[in-house]
Amino acid sequence: MKHLLCTLIAFLTLVPTTLRAEGNVIIFLHNAWFETNKDGKAHTKFGAYDFEGIKQALAKGGKVIAPKRGPDADPETEATAVTKQIEDLLASGQPPDSIKVIGASKGAFIAQIASAKLKNPKVRWVLVGGCSAARKDQDSTPKMTGHVLSIHDVTDTVASFCARNLTLTGGAEIFKEVIISTGKNHGFQFIPDEAWINPALAWK
Repeated sequence: MKHLLCTLIAFLTLVPTTLRAEGNVIIFLHNAWFETNKDGKAHTKFGAYDFEGIKQALAKGGKVIAPKRGPDADPETEATAVTKQIEDLLASGQPPDSIKVIGASKGAFIAQIASAKLKNPKVRWVLVGGCSAARKDQDSTPKMTGHVLSIHDVTDTVASFCARNLTLTGGAEIFKEVIISTGKNHGFQFIPDEAWINPALAWK
């Protein structure tokens, strides 16, 4: 009995915590507002954050994994967890080109760090309102890899275009930036607006 128990424990430690899914896997990383406002409290400028609605919209493109972060989550720590999650998926046999990480605002910055850590040329990444004009040098900008899509709203006064960041560091095998105009400022990523949902799901 003791031998059987030891064998079972050994087997469980070898099984990846993230098992392979049939079809595509989408890892969604939410914004900073949702870290401390999970009770549905509305942002004074951008309104309520529709986390459930976003997950439902993204589910049209595959299995959605959407971890909820705690208050003031450290981007580096969170990116390491995302990297491990993807590595587990790959170890379970999930094809890299069927894995897509979609990050919004702070979630997009976490995705950038995770991409730089993972260094897989085939994983898909989508940055939604997630690049900062404040990062003006190569040392402060993560060197992304893989297929990278940036979605920028021209009415967004918080985030900036990602093209400069990606050009600054290089690394991404494929990069494209989609420009939209919702009139919602940085709040465009608070809701499952088709203006960003559709290109995010279509990205390959």
